[in-house]
Amino acid sequence: MLYFKAAFRLPLNLIGVAAFGILGFVVPYFWFAGLGLEAVAILGLATNKRFQNLVDGEQLQAAAQQAETQRHVLIRSLPVNLQQRLIDLRRRSQKVIEVSANAGEFVAGSNRDTLQRLEWIYLKLLIAKNNLAAAGTTDSVQNLTAQLAELETGLNAPSASDSLRQSRLATQAILQDRLANIARRKETLDEVESDLTRIEAQVELMLGNTTMQGKPATISTDIELACNLEATNLYGESGGVVADLDHAFQAREKIASN
Repeated sequence: MLYFKAAFRLPLNLIGVAAFGILGFVVPYFWFAGLGLEAVAILGLATNKRFQNLVDGEQLQAAAQQAETQRHVLIRSLPVNLQQRLIDLRRRSQKVIEVSANAGEFVAGSNRDTLQRLEWIYLKLLIAKNNLAAAGTTDSVQNLTAQLAELETGLNAPSASDSLRQSRLATQAILQDRLANIARRKETLDEVESDLTRIEAQVELMLGNTTMQGKPATISTDIELACNLEATNLYGESGGVVADLDHAFQAREKIASN
């Protein structure tokens, strides 16, 4: 359907449709002739492989431009220190690509695509780190532990009524949940920071390898991350944009591989 719509919207085709439409008011036969020619022309273009490739290329370019705009919005939403980390990684990645150019366009292009995927993962980690930091509460382990100890003392008091004991038990459960949330948040933050550091080290290794080798080869960025980047709640309000960009990048890679 995409190719048929693209063929119909070609300027030359629209001019022809308009021309036959006008002539049809003078000689109605032109309407039938125009309809037949239009069907043949549209079918011929829509099933032409070169035309399909042209349409795919335009779609890919439009999607890439939109994705780049959305990506810049995500970057600008980060605090300055996290933006600087991304700039530093990109600078090192660019040096890898420049050195790879000595081995030819295929190697340079392959490494460029690989590093762009790695940079996108890095950006998602930065977004997750910023969201987790912003989602922090004023709770502290020390304060919550002290409250739990005080509740425990109250629960063991012989003078406590059943209703008071039930209330304190409910409060105790809430405080324990808050403590668990702090622990999970800290663990996830540690995983995110570990993955960020690992990617930075990986790019440095790539740069060292491509610089020292006489003929740089294609590089791989297969990294097993500690953090689950598929978690929908990891990115906060940016989750929808991240999901859209993930989909756009996957679609672009699928088209490029065909």
